[in-house]
Amino acid sequence: MNTLPSTRAPRVLLGLIALLSLLGTLRAFMLWAHDPLYAYANSYDQTRYTSCFHFYPDRPAQIPPQQNSPAAPYAKYRFIATGDPMCYWSSELPFTAATALIWTVGEALGGAALHDVRWVGALRWLALLALSLALSRAWLRRGDARAALANAALLPLLFADPGNTLYLNTFYAEWSALLAAYALVAATLLWRDAPASRRRFALLALAAFVLATSKIQHLLLPLGLAVLVLLLDRLRHGRFGWRGGALALGALAGLALQVVQRLGEHALGDVGDEATQLAETVGLFRQRHHQQRAPLAADDLDDVAHRAIGKAAARFADGLVDLDLRFQVEDLAVQGGSLPVPTSRETAFFTWRGQFLF
Repeated sequence: MNTLPSTRAPRVLLGLIALLSLLGTLRAFMLWAHDPLYAYANSYDQTRYTSCFHFYPDRPAQIPPQQNSPAAPYAKYRFIATGDPMCYWSSELPFTAATALIWTVGEALGGAALHDVRWVGALRWLALLALSLALSRAWLRRGDARAALANAALLPLLFADPGNTLYLNTFYAEWSALLAAYALVAATLLWRDAPASRRRFALLALAAFVLATSKIQHLLLPLGLAVLVLLLDRLRHGRFGWRGGALALGALAGLALQVVQRLGEHALGDVGDEATQLAETVGLFRQRHHQQRAPLAADDLDDVAHRAIGKAAARFADGLVDLDLRFQVEDLAVQGGSLPVPTSRETAFFTWRGQFLF
């Protein structure tokens, strides 16, 4: 291993790290600052987080705030008061909250009501840059120059790749998951042979928790890494190490939070089967109409509008509807002539649950 004195790194090495950081930042800046906006469009997931702070894309008033926009991203957002109950718990929320705070302060100081989404992109990149510099510094303190340079090189070569930076100016949780995974793997390697300390244990557990709570898809990833680290430490040292314990603790805490969130959803009613039944029934009726040109009968109306969603939807307050489902039902109503559009109370259920079911 190429080592250097831990107390002082050569200026050339520090200059290389600074240069790599600058190159990565410039590469990311070119996409971040582009006008028109370069970013991933909202397939719907972003609404789970922006709804927590009641800001949405700036669109005509007749468009429901929570409607997705898969055709293109939006550069301008504004605060819109809504009465919906949807707010998804995630480690993505600190970025969303910080952005909402900046915008709120701006309005309080007399700024415009329209806000640029690039604020969240700047916060995301600054967080990554700070983490990268901190890790390079930590490797230098350990005397490993190659690891410090390799870590710094990740910034322009990997993290500034458009596949990643297209998430900067969005409210998707992928960037939070990327940060957490980076910190988790890097800290696990950095402290491979380091003795346990409260600070190290807490930071490693926190990284695991952030990754587990970023998205439901990443729930088991830190737990799997914890098992791997525990097994490797057992093989190398004949005992389980502290790193695996920290990872497991953070992963289990994240798992517990996600379980509580899911149980909270199911406590509102066991509606998954009913929602699936409605979706399948609508699809079958649509197929029947288009293939046989047969109008919908009254008993079909009872099946769709009442039996499938009646009891479940009645448990939820009025709110915005799931638009994809509403459009299907509206289409059936027009073509079949006998199926009315469900009321907002009947379909509010799909606004809140649709993110998990459709």
